[in-house]
Amino acid sequence: MGSKKSGQPLRQSEQTSVLVDERNFLEAIRDAGYRNAAVTIAELVDNAIEADATTVKIEVTSDGDLKFPVQISVIDDGRGMSLKELQLALVFGGSSRFGSRDLFGRFGMGLPSASLNLARDIEVMSWRGSLIRTVRLSLDDRNRFNGHSIRSRRLIRDRMPTPSGTKVLLRSCDRHGYERPGWLSRSITTELGRIFRRQLESGLHISVNGNKIPVMEHLLLKAGAALYGDMLRYQIDGPGRGGQVRVQFSELPVLRWSTMSSSEKAAMGIPSTKPISILRAGREIDRGWWFMGSKRRENYDSWWRCELDFDPILDEWFGVSYTKQGIQPVQALKDLLTPDLETIARSMNSRVRSQFDLVKIADPIQVAERTVQAVIPVLPDALGCRGGRKRDIRVALGETKSPAVFEVRTSRSVETVTLNICHPLIRDLYAPLASSDLTTSKSAAARVALVALAGALIDTGAWPVAGRAQAWSDVVATLLERCP
Repeated sequence: MGSKKSGQPLRQSEQTSVLVDERNFLEAIRDAGYRNAAVTIAELVDNAIEADATTVKIEVTSDGDLKFPVQISVIDDGRGMSLKELQLALVFGGSSRFGSRDLFGRFGMGLPSASLNLARDIEVMSWRGSLIRTVRLSLDDRNRFNGHSIRSRRLIRDRMPTPSGTKVLLRSCDRHGYERPGWLSRSITTELGRIFRRQLESGLHISVNGNKIPVMEHLLLKAGAALYGDMLRYQIDGPGRGGQVRVQFSELPVLRWSTMSSSEKAAMGIPSTKPISILRAGREIDRGWWFMGSKRRENYDSWWRCELDFDPILDEWFGVSYTKQGIQPVQALKDLLTPDLETIARSMNSRVRSQFDLVKIADPIQVAERTVQAVIPVLPDALGCRGGRKRDIRVALGETKSPAVFEVRTSRSVETVTLNICHPLIRDLYAPLASSDLTTSKSAAARVALVALAGALIDTGAWPVAGRAQAWSDVVATLLERCP
């Protein structure tokens, strides 16, 4: 066999004419691996946020096409694209932010790759002032695609939807996975509410068919969960100053929520939601069971949550691909995070188990809480009000840091009174009565709890010290009279 000498040019017949086959490449890139329509559309929302948009409108409609009737549009009020930016909009890797680690964009693949994952026909319109420019890609009409051919037209300013912005129109959507546009809209609403929860909380407005997307909490703090411990911060070396990983846990209120119906729990993602949410620059890219070492996931692990947020400069540590969905952490990252996170997860699992043991004796506590809430309006303002409004008292069982019979914590104007299960009054008197099958015993347990709660009301109220003994006696009498 012969060989070419080093540096000898190839004959023209031996040279390759193109790097990729355009038609086959565009069909192949449609299988990039996006999980569903929502995470695909999230790529277009990413672009809107990068363009400083404050409003993103998503429309899912039917255009009358019998074969592929669904079309999707994503419209934002960002700064719009320059001529050069629009020329690159549908070019793979064509991004002015290529290689950026500042926010979401990095690879220049999101718009064309995500759009082709859903649709066969893509049109991008962008405007600044009255000048609107358009570029289009169609898999079914190749004459309609020329990445550098821009159509321009001017409109009267009053007819422009916003002073500047961009609209991505996806026609012939053949891969969205739903039989009806309404089902697709609901799926998009729920998923985007999770993915962009931080941005929505910061003021971004996203709507689907005119309906504002609600924030879908993961830690469920606004719903009543409590933070568990302080935020963990890990500084990791990388280009420049490196980046940071931030981890926060929350604990769901087992005693309160365990009595909810199955549909109510399902609406809050219990037990279906995976407990660990991975965010890149505050934007969710994955949910799962990460950095848990040898700990296996159990049903009890549905009652705590974890958010892990990392800076984009650490993409290689987390194994982030251009689709920004899913992670493949390197071993060094696992070695760094797993010891702490696994230990905390095991501790929270144990706490949840203990809480479910308390559920068995919690019914009288619920009776006591309802009684307190009914009595608050008739108490003197010094006891029944705080900050000019009626007090919102919640009652729980658990271990407290102090040896006292109760502990009071206030969060967002809600006062939670925890009755200490280790105190003799609760352990030796309340618990045996509450665990009994007799109705009279359970009623007596509720009254024991009310005696302790009366002390909490007096202790945290604005009643003069000199008159507290009489006030406590009066509150006890009122509570016991109202107890069913």
